[in-house]
Amino acid sequence: MQNWRLPSVHIRRYTLRPDGFVSMRAGYAGGEFVTPPLRFSGNRLELNVSTSAVGWVKVEVLDAEGQPVPRFTADDCEELFGDKLDAEVRWAAGTDCSVLSGRPIRLRFLMSDADVYAMRFSEATFGGKPAE
Repeated sequence: MQNWRLPSVHIRRYTLRPDGFVSMRAGYAGGEFVTPPLRFSGNRLELNVSTSAVGWVKVEVLDAEGQPVPRFTADDCEELFGDKLDAEVRWAAGTDCSVLSGRPIRLRFLMSDADVYAMRFSEATFGGKPAE
């Protein structure tokens, strides 16, 4: 709303996404990026992500040499879509990626009409205790 009652009155409302000031963005034509090598602890990968109605994000795990890790390839990954702060990445074998914990890996993000703001590896819990 601008110029409410008087031309000199300006009311504007802005919102800022939590942990979402900067993103890796791909347009409708698609795009991808690969992280530098990293090691993690935890058993699941969560993304702060936002896509359009037709957009999507997939994550592929690469080994230290840049080769796809079996069971964690892009073909195994379910498309993520929507607007979520903690979208869980799911492959055909599930969300558990603890077998990769502590190993040097890279993550390859494939996306279309989407923004990836942040990622984190975390421990899945149930009732305050680690999931089994």
